[in-house]
Amino acid sequence: EVDLPGIGRFTKFPDNLGKLHNKGIEISLTTNNLRRKDLIWTSTFNFYRNRNTLKELLGFDLDGDGKEDDLISESLFIGESIDAIYDYTVDGKWQVGDEIPRGFDLGAHKVVDQTGDEIITPDDKSIIGYRSPSYSFGIQNSLKYKAFTLRFFINSIQGGKNYYLAPENLYDFSILNGPGHFNNSFPVEVEYWTPENPQAKYQRPGIRVSSLLAGTLYSPRNFIRLQDISLSYDLESAVVSRLGLGRLSLYLSGKNILTFTKWDGWDPETGEGITRNGRPVVKSYTLGINVEF
Repeated sequence: EVDLPGIGRFTKFPDNLGKLHNKGIEISLTTNNLRRKDLIWTSTFNFYRNRNTLKELLGFDLDGDGKEDDLISESLFIGESIDAIYDYTVDGKWQVGDEIPRGFDLGAHKVVDQTGDEIITPDDKSIIGYRSPSYSFGIQNSLKYKAFTLRFFINSIQGGKNYYLAPENLYDFSILNGPGHFNNSFPVEVEYWTPENPQAKYQRPGIRVSSLLAGTLYSPRNFIRLQDISLSYDLESAVVSRLGLGRLSLYLSGKNILTFTKWDGWDPETGEGITRNGRPVVKSYTLGINVEF
């Protein structure tokens, strides 16, 4: 978004600016794991990784340091990924007995003073991670035993510690700067701060924090998912021929059966956190007949 002078009807317009460099690797490997008279097992493994770096942006050097200026308002930095997260670093919560600075509250995120001047300002923000994944992989397996065929696909996206991050707060439940949280029922097993539970993951409901200083909790969305699985049975050719058909098979399939993740929200792949209007990963099962003439 490029800013325009305020005298016009429009104040911003979208434009393609700058130069972006991408570098990555994509690997696909198919293996024949087992071949017997009645048993065949094959696998296909896919691996993907990409890194992008912002090389040029607006071309301005307004501070005269000989280097092109970053666009901090849009979290765009020369030499960094366009998926960089520029925000305060959160380290624990303000506890009972702490000398809580102005603008914060008991049970709120404790923002790290990066500049060391004992005052929290926007200058204490830094690049704390990236929204893009570190890498992703998938494994497709196919096992055929006589007339039975089992296929299943495992999908995974990983970010490690600093990649594939997303904000994870309970602001949708009026946990910040408002009494509305008393009208909401929190999801089961969501641990928010109380004096008896000082190491909880989420902030205390009803905290009063300056909107300019409120720290945001970012968490990795790493997951491994059994995304597709199917079992089919092909009827014998003699039986199929008597029915006047070319092929007849029965199958049972499922989608999004299992997801292994530490993400507390609805879906790690979409980054949907704990919200009242979120949607879980939809599981589906299909039982069918495949007929070929």
